[in-house]
Amino acid sequence: MNQTRDVTINIRAKQNQRDLIDRAAEVQGKSRSEFMLESAYQQAQDVLLNQSFFGLDELKYKQFVEL
Repeated sequence: MNQTRDVTINIRAKQNQRDLIDRAAEVQGKSRSEFMLESAYQQAQDVLLNQSFFGLDELKYKQFVEL
């Protein structure tokens, strides 16, 4: 699926932060923008997934813990 990017995200960073990001992006063969967007997107997903709640009765909870 090819999606056109239609919004801009601007951030300010310290020189040492940008340099570190650039090195990591280069290691992965990505541009700074690609690296930062993918990293931020993954972190956002992780944060939101950690907010999920599901309720279990006592038996199901014990089974879950055993797994």
